Amino acid sequence: MSRLFGQSRPRRRARARARCRRFYAEARRRAGGGRLIVVGHSLGGGVAFGLASRQKLDALVTIGTFTSLTAMVPKIGRAFVSDRYDNLATVPTLDEPYFLIHGLADQTIPAAMGQELHKAAHAAKRTGFSVVIQGADHHPDGALIASILETIVAHLDHPDAAALPLPDTVKIYGFG
Repeated sequence: MSRLFGQSRPRRRARARARCRRFYAEARRRAGGGRLIVVGHSLGGGVAFGLASRQKLDALVTIGTFTSLTAMVPKIGRAFVSDRYDNLATVPTLDEPYFLIHGLADQTIPAAMGQELHKAAHAAKRTGFSVVIQGADHHPDGALIASILETIVAHLDHPDAAALPLPDTVKIYGFG
């Protein structure tokens, strides 16, 4: 039996799922009757994908998120990755609108991974769009992200309306 930090792998997964259910319940409680839009950045995007695969969200937003954790790890270390965070495989299973944000100058999670997630969302005919930020690294400007999130909420409210104005360095690409 595999042991790490004194717990078996199935026990760690069961505890993680329980934390996920508690987080979801608390987030729904705080949202009241409002929308529950989950935003995940980097590894948090993988966690957000996991939540979206288990619970119904009103929207999923990922920022600088990878296709899979194993794709980020050199081959020699992949045997030690217990949760693969296969976001690319999760995209077609989403049942909520998906919005992907990625900086083209991201040296941590290559922009090519964002492009792969976009292609998967396009192929699966997902609702939502990708937002590409020219010159942005792995930590895009917070004020810009806030503006992008406002654009996403406006799109959820009025899908056929024109997008809110964003800087010229920001491009929106639909999945359809």
